[in-house]
This record gives sequence, C-alpha cells and structure tokens, in this order.
Amino acid sequence: AYCYFVIALILARVLRRSAPAEMSFGLFALFTVLAATGVGALNEVVEFIAVVTVPDTNVGGYENTVIDVISNLVGASLAIPFFPRD
Repeated sequence: AYCYFVIALILARVLRRSAPAEMSFGLFALFTVLAATGVGALNEVVEFIAVVTVPDTNVGGYENTVIDVISNLVGASLAIPFFPRD
C-alpha cells in the first residue's frame, strides 16, 4: 500500500499541471487514484507473465492478486489528503 501511496502523490503532482483549472478536486482525486491503481494493474500483469513463463516464481494466485489490488487502491486513496489543491 505504501508504494501506491507514493505513486499517487507523484501522479497527483504530474496530473495537476495538466488538469483543467475548473476541474473539481473530487474529480481530480478520482482520476489520480485510478491512474495509481492502473500502475498497480500493470504490476499484476507482469506478475502474471512471470507465473506463466517461469516455473516456481512463488507468486500467489487469484487471492494474492485481489489482495494486492485492494491494497494498491487503499494506499492510493490514503494519499488524497496530500494531493495539491492549487
């Protein structure tokens, strides 16, 4: 969760520069959290490719994937109070 907390903070700084001035903070926060969880989804794809192509990777199954995705979402969401508002 900590990793995606940090990723969300980084993305918030980057996305704030390109977000329209009239965009509400709530919509900005939603887009930022979704972008951070998208990075997490890419990580899960890499883990899946490793499981399919390399024997004995010790990467978990579906339950592990769901726990990871939920943790990523929680970490990114916890970063919202620290997003830039200007």
